[in-house]
Amino acid sequence: MDVKDAVKTALQYTQDLFSSTGATIQNLGLEEVEYDGDARMWRVTVGFHRKWDTPTGALLDAIRGAPPFGPRTYKVVRIDDQTGVPVSLLNRE
Repeated sequence: MDVKDAVKTALQYTQDLFSSTGATIQNLGLEEVEYDGDARMWRVTVGFHRKWDTPTGALLDAIRGAPPFGPRTYKVVRIDDQTGVPVSLLNRE
């Protein structure tokens, strides 16, 4: 699997996983990519905003021109290079 396939898989996996729980995420995007040749694993860091992280008063801030999002959430998706299957989704430390 190449880097583009790993990123596409990580983004789709993250979207699907959160959607399956009824959670809504916004602004999902790539942050970092790393390949671990010894473990034959891709580590793809994705970032997004979650609705429940939006601060109170965000609507007023949006009207004033400030972005209506709270802090960004970062997760690391590990993908097996041989199978292309995501094996974990963890908080980025």
